[in-house]
Amino acid sequence: MKRKNLEIIVLSVGVIIIAAALYLIFIGGDNSANSEFLVNLVFATGFLTYIIYSWLSSNNSNKDIRGLNAHVKNLKEQIAELNIAKAKKEKELNLKIEELNLSENERASLREALNQAKSEIEELKKD
Repeated sequence: MKRKNLEIIVLSVGVIIIAAALYLIFIGGDNSANSEFLVNLVFATGFLTYIIYSWLSSNNSNKDIRGLNAHVKNLKEQIAELNIAKAKKEKELNLKIEELNLSENERASLREALNQAKSEIEELKKD
């Protein structure tokens, strides 16, 4: 049963119990022991209704909390997995950047060697 419907039912039962108790106290007539017993019985029924409602409400709340805790746990696991994947990608990226820097350094040294070779060829042509 939905929580809102349960609350409406409990409130309605509470109002009915209070009305019944007031009827038995003021309008019920004779103040015999039987009337007092019935009033006490009505109040006990109301108190029992409240206890049962509180128990059901706390059980529903605990169930919701357990579900939310499980959801939080799953989200934390997903975050951990994503952080691991992110770290791997960052490592791969850093390796690629390092390779690129090495390639650029190698290319620069090859250009320098090429320019030096060209200048040597130019000198040899002059001789």
